[in-house]
Amino acid sequence: MTDEKVEIYFGIETENPNASKAQKENAEKMDKVIAALKAAGIADKDIKTSQYSMYSYDVSKDNSGKY
Repeated sequence: MTDEKVEIYFGIETENPNASKAQKENAEKMDKVIAALKAAGIADKDIKTSQYSMYSYDVSKDNSGKY
């Protein structure tokens, strides 16, 4: 029997004018995802973060976020 390998990539996005609050909210969401993965039998050693980024943007005059 050979080992099978599956890679799944996904992202969690949080928007908040306060960067610290956005970071905290995002961490809480990710904690729930990790708990669900562990509950499904995935080991800690098989869960990792591959990218983490934060950025800001300006909202346009019509508040749509588009220019």
